[in-house]
Amino acid sequence: MLLDLTPLIEKPSARISQDPAIRQLQIKALAKLLAVSQSEGLALYRALPTAELFHRCKKKFRIIEGSNRAGKTNSAAAEVCRFLTGRDPYDKAVRRDGQALIVGLDGDHLALMWKNCAEEGAFSIIRDEHTDMWRAVRPDPNDPLHLDPYDLAYREKWRPSPPFLSPRLIKSIAWEEKAKGIPRRVILNTGWDSLWRSSKGDSPQGQHLNLVWIDEHIENEDFFEEGRRGIVALAEPPHHIPRMIWSATPQNYNHQLSDLRERAERASLHVGAFKLLIAENPYIPDDEKAAFFEGLSEDEKFVRWFGNPAMARQRVYPGYDPQGIHGYEPFMVDISRWTRYLALDPGRDHCATIFVAVDPNEEHVWTYDAFDLRNSNAQEWAGEVAKRQYDVRFEAFVIDKRMGKQTAPGAGRNTAQHYFSALIGAGVEPTTRGPLEGFFPGMDDIPAREEALLSWLVIRGTGPYAGTPILKIAKGMSPQLDQQFRDAIHLRNKRVTNRGPQDLLTCLEYMASFGPRYKRPQVLSEGRDKEKAPTIYEQFLARRKHKRTPQPHLIV
Repeated sequence: MLLDLTPLIEKPSARISQDPAIRQLQIKALAKLLAVSQSEGLALYRALPTAELFHRCKKKFRIIEGSNRAGKTNSAAAEVCRFLTGRDPYDKAVRRDGQALIVGLDGDHLALMWKNCAEEGAFSIIRDEHTDMWRAVRPDPNDPLHLDPYDLAYREKWRPSPPFLSPRLIKSIAWEEKAKGIPRRVILNTGWDSLWRSSKGDSPQGQHLNLVWIDEHIENEDFFEEGRRGIVALAEPPHHIPRMIWSATPQNYNHQLSDLRERAERASLHVGAFKLLIAENPYIPDDEKAAFFEGLSEDEKFVRWFGNPAMARQRVYPGYDPQGIHGYEPFMVDISRWTRYLALDPGRDHCATIFVAVDPNEEHVWTYDAFDLRNSNAQEWAGEVAKRQYDVRFEAFVIDKRMGKQTAPGAGRNTAQHYFSALIGAGVEPTTRGPLEGFFPGMDDIPAREEALLSWLVIRGTGPYAGTPILKIAKGMSPQLDQQFRDAIHLRNKRVTNRGPQDLLTCLEYMASFGPRYKRPQVLSEGRDKEKAPTIYEQFLARRKHKRTPQPHLIV
């Protein structure tokens, strides 16, 4: 008798027949099916220790990355297939009727991802010496960096593993290019529906998702943004919240992946990051590891062997530590004794300004304030500067040289004139006027001004202030500036960022190349009240109070 077991497999609520003969056949068939399922790829898969931590993690966003041939894509594929088949042992996802978005760089990359999921050979299996049952080739429990001596001795008995996605579990496949093995939509008999997309195309819009898997680099960043929007939980219980996985070799810069990594480093409750290394992969022989290592350049070793993000090597300011050596807690300093300067990068969309002060001993250059006005004009900017002047003059102002010289059609005066006139109108005038309509021109040689700022970040080795850098920045003063430090990278000998404006950082570079020095500050008027000028700490408290009042166009 041929029995249709589909209702029993797909619908857990289906009942065993009450007819004794049919019931006996059903039980036998289910027992056989259980035996078959226990010999499938997902049942035989055994994760490496770090990958097992990745599988156990229940955070909403998970990164698994590291060196080449470390096993990260296999681990991610196993995790995704557990979701699609309703077999996650840690019960992190809905068992049935989920929606997944799977994204690769291009069609060829999607074909490789599909191969990892649906073709045999993701790992090797061998019959156990005691039970004669198939199991995964395993590491030596006494030496996890090498294989079990028995398995190693009987390498000729190894066989390719069955696929993670057994053909019997696949209900239908719609192909993008069947000849190349590129899927477009795969539906499992669990009801899970997975969309497979190249990042060179358009991202699906408006769909609710239970799982997003991104592998390696993507070109269209909308896939990440739409994926993040799509995995906002709706009716799912807390333990089945939608999740995102990103597996990568960190050789390409992607600011979205970088942001997730940084959140994980800050111990985010929602983001976990896991690194797999080829050196810890027991399935690759030692001599193969050595040959691979020797063939890499130093820069390649940094990424492909040690699994570090390439951008960490490409950062313009890799040593910047805002919460450590380069940061300071706001403290009370009499502003009438400090020399103050500001640097401006003007613009209507972003008008960034940095304020620094030099102490009488020239121990440090203290960056104590910053703001970035959005959709503003020169008068609004001058008004913000006037709030910070008090009764002591700024020493000098620095402006973006090229922007300062630009003249808008019909304006009759350049940008520097426009902004300096606004300052005068607001009652702000520096002690020392510069040659560019009152401003000093900021250096437009990018490498030179980067070197100037780098010299401020270097820890001094000699002199009275040895062990400290020149630059000090108030902790928490400007998260935007801290982010711009992290985002400034060099690619192919060119300064780039995919993260938005760099105006505040540029202002600080202008200031470093300008080289502020200590000069005795000038009080605005001896005839005005003699109250002591507010300290930097008092200004800090005043700004914090000011921030609590909504400022629709001001980013501080």
